[in-house]
Amino acid sequence: MTLRDLFRWGERYRLAQNTKKLYDWDQHLADEGYLVLAGKVRKAEEKLEIVEVLQKHWKREVNPQHLFTLSDNTSPVTKHILEKIEKNRFKYENIVWTFNMRQLAVLVAKALEFKEPILMKIPLNYLNGSTVLLLHAMMNGHLFLADEISLADDSVLERLNSVLEPERMLFLAEKGLNLNTGDSESIVAEPNFFFIGTMNPGGDFGKKELSPALRNRFTEIWCESCTDRGDLVAIIEHNIKPGLSFGNQQDGSSGIGNSIMDFIAWFKKSEIGKRVNHHQRDDSIVGAFED
Repeated sequence: MTLRDLFRWGERYRLAQNTKKLYDWDQHLADEGYLVLAGKVRKAEEKLEIVEVLQKHWKREVNPQHLFTLSDNTSPVTKHILEKIEKNRFKYENIVWTFNMRQLAVLVAKALEFKEPILMKIPLNYLNGSTVLLLHAMMNGHLFLADEISLADDSVLERLNSVLEPERMLFLAEKGLNLNTGDSESIVAEPNFFFIGTMNPGGDFGKKELSPALRNRFTEIWCESCTDRGDLVAIIEHNIKPGLSFGNQQDGSSGIGNSIMDFIAWFKKSEIGKRVNHHQRDDSIVGAFED
């Protein structure tokens, strides 16, 4: 945790819009604190420690299910985002809204809501820049995605510092000095400009880490892999062609998803399976092969 994390936390509280008279602001602060602090950590025990500290000092329960799952108990901090996801879920039929997917969507949406630059750390990158493109995005108020940002030259990354500050300014060194002021020309981003960077964690497959100074300017989000069996079955079932099934299943599914997960569970316990790295992409590939 850094001072910038605390500043983001406080800024989200300052900019919060809620007109209810008896609103629980302590619960609001605890929930926002969890989103800012726990969204960037990898280990479950670290998230649990954050929950315990928040509950100790704010005297409020912090429950991830209330933050990332739409129900009667959903936190007002994230409810409007989850309601929008539910309303539009059928527009994007290729997305299976698992818990981890909803969590990622909420964390990104909250950062965009407060115009915070985002750094998404992805174990195995599943997302498929130049100054000109960045300049165009800033001038026209577009979203700029810098994939594998950590692979950029240090000189390029250094220029991003001013863009990631609250002023969101890019200095145009190529245009030289302004003869009237003696300063470099600069451009300030339009209000609807957003910056998202993605990268693999430092140390993974030889990937390098960003400098602490640059990392601290981002709202960091750790993209968790899906491990819940029910969610994995839902992903496989989503990709099975209509009409394919293993007879009539009581739960209304094709039965293929459960069968694939049973096979993978057995395979991972075998001598060969113990030596093979397994990823949820493999489940989708097996499902596609079944088609």
